[in-house]
Amino acid sequence: MLTFLAAALALFSTATVAAPPAEPALYVVEVGGKAGFIDAKGRVVIAPRFDAASRFSDGLARVLVDGRYGFIDAKGGYVIAPALEHVRDFHEGLAASRADRDIWAFFDKAGKLAFQGRWDRVGDFHDGRAWAELPGRRLAYLERTGKVAFHVPDAATGDPADFREGLVAVTLKDRSEVRFYAPDGSIALRVPGKLSRGFSEGLAPVMTDQGWYYVDRQGQPAFDRTFEFAWGFREGLALVKVDGRQGFIDKTGRLSVLPQPPIEVVDGSLSEGLATVKVDGKRGWMDRTGALVIPARWDDPFDSAQSFRGGLAMVGLRSESGVLTKGYVDKAGKVVWRPSR
Repeated sequence: MLTFLAAALALFSTATVAAPPAEPALYVVEVGGKAGFIDAKGRVVIAPRFDAASRFSDGLARVLVDGRYGFIDAKGGYVIAPALEHVRDFHEGLAASRADRDIWAFFDKAGKLAFQGRWDRVGDFHDGRAWAELPGRRLAYLERTGKVAFHVPDAATGDPADFREGLVAVTLKDRSEVRFYAPDGSIALRVPGKLSRGFSEGLAPVMTDQGWYYVDRQGQPAFDRTFEFAWGFREGLALVKVDGRQGFIDKTGRLSVLPQPPIEVVDGSLSEGLATVKVDGKRGWMDRTGALVIPARWDDPFDSAQSFRGGLAMVGLRSESGVLTKGYVDKAGKVVWRPSR
């Protein structure tokens, strides 16, 4: 299986790849059952010709053609032509592909095999490290060469965390504390708690039996306050739950935005100044003041693209027969791409 994988990549890859400096502002659309891409003005820039497509990640988009995955650039040209059955998006220049039940391979943007190994599961690369689950649910973190950077023998089972802001949060089996590991495997911080979402904008939410609190990069409580639930910071604010109600706090712990019922935040963070909300089952967006600036009249598109990126967000529209179609709106609420299939 590994021999076939390497041969397929060699056959279908291009010789050189120049990754774009930033993610292209392109968005997946479907026309007549085929996927393509539009720009922020709603103009088709990559004709719908794929069976399926993912949003751009690390400068490339994964596309499906006749049951095989490949990757295209922002002009729609193949960087790696469809040859793989199981592959994930690129992160930090590498993409993971499952070659067999317990065999994983990582390849680069030239389609060349970077390394391979036997792991039950693997994560994507973040901050130069990717987690790997060894037989027996043992956890390790890999370097970009495939070499094990360090093992975490006493980690709790479950979905491992990715590195964020140079550290990774690991929950212990006995739930006695949360450890934050550095890329070399040294323990940078130990804090009381059962689990953590990791650092974002310099603070990390940590769960205890008494509730959630935030720690700083020194492992100290960021402010003297706990919450029923807490998400990570983004754009200077973090979503929390207090007395059964949602709200956004700033980095002093002050509750600065309190959405008024029946508004419910459905995405745990702001994106380009707006938060995705639900009102009576419909999706809309509120701003940093808590005002509903895009009316809640859309259905859930069941896609992470419902958060704004590059000025557009995905919306859904469900017909009376239950068929869901998807489109895009801009930050003024204007329909840029009408929901279609």
